Amino acid sequence: MHKQTEDIAAIAQRIQGLRDIVGISVEEMAKALDISEQEYREYEKGETDFSFSFLYTVANVLGINITDLILGESAKLDIYTYVPAGEGIVRRLTAHPAWAAADSVFCYVGRRGEIDTRPLLRAALEAGKTLAVPLCMGPGVMQARAVRSLEELAPAGPYGIPEPPAGAPEVPPQRLALCVLPCLAAAPDGTRLGYGGGYYDRFLPLACNAVKIALCRAALLEPVLPRECHDVRADFVLTEDALYGCKGGG
Repeated sequence: MHKQTEDIAAIAQRIQGLRDIVGISVEEMAKALDISEQEYREYEKGETDFSFSFLYTVANVLGINITDLILGESAKLDIYTYVPAGEGIVRRLTAHPAWAAADSVFCYVGRRGEIDTRPLLRAALEAGKTLAVPLCMGPGVMQARAVRSLEELAPAGPYGIPEPPAGAPEVPPQRLALCVLPCLAAAPDGTRLGYGGGYYDRFLPLACNAVKIALCRAALLEPVLPRECHDVRADFVLTEDALYGCKGGG
């Protein structure tokens, strides 16, 4: 493929991905550009070269710098890059037998840079499962609290992570059937690199009946990670590309 054609295709893909994230319809974008929807769709297919005025208007609508749009740089574009991997991981998890078998799910609420778990949270609620999310109780200590709607979650604590209200009912850890775990990186043996707070290493031994699945982008999977004696390994590590069964997890 010719380099210029590759560049046009890459920009078109970025525009479509960002438009979906921001929640702007094809109709709205076409109206802002004063062109027909059909013409706009041709641009998003990467079949038509972009004029400067087109890119300038699109960048303004999406709220990013035109240079970032062309070169693929900016914090917002980092989110766009993360989306396809996150969607693949969500699809794989909801197809896993442990998901189908679980009547109760404990799952973190993804923040920026992590896998977006909101589709998982919604899927659990729609399937009639008991959904519990973490509530920080103090340094290194958290509880599983049940929620019935994502609208109950609100940013709280020093990290601004969405949490359930303080009055949300606690779900005893031993009642949990599935625990979905975050990580900064993971290894195929189930070792997770966390954030250093020890929350999950204290909580997971109590969830003795739960299948523990860590979500990790393939790009962040390491062959080996250091492990302390108190670190709790996942039973499975799930990426957008593969599922790793971890013998001797725990």
